[in-house]
Amino acid sequence: MLLGGLISRVAMAEGLKVVGSASTAEGTLEWLQKHPVDLIVIDDKVPDQEYHQFLKAAQRLCPHVKLLLMGQEKDPLEVEKLLAQGLSGYMLRQDAHDRLVAAIYAIGQGERYLSPQLQSR
Repeated sequence: MLLGGLISRVAMAEGLKVVGSASTAEGTLEWLQKHPVDLIVIDDKVPDQEYHQFLKAAQRLCPHVKLLLMGQEKDPLEVEKLLAQGLSGYMLRQDAHDRLVAAIYAIGQGERYLSPQLQSR
């Protein structure tokens, strides 16, 4: 599902509001300096920066922000390491259409979110 479809899906969900989007890590970080947010959803294929770098920079700018990373299957140890570094959730890109809103709700309630395929490992 393309970005616009995901944004529409989240925007229609009760209690959720999309306040911005960006196509690059740099654009997101610039926007984040001026606009406080509760949660950032980022793809692990962000075009202009390694997602590890982005996650650290976002946490420096907004220490309270929750971070949901979407991507392909990763080694469970790498996912655990990311969670230990402050990531709020990891969602397989293939799950975004069906599970993104549920993941956002879970993270908003203080839970960590993992795609079901990752939980069974």
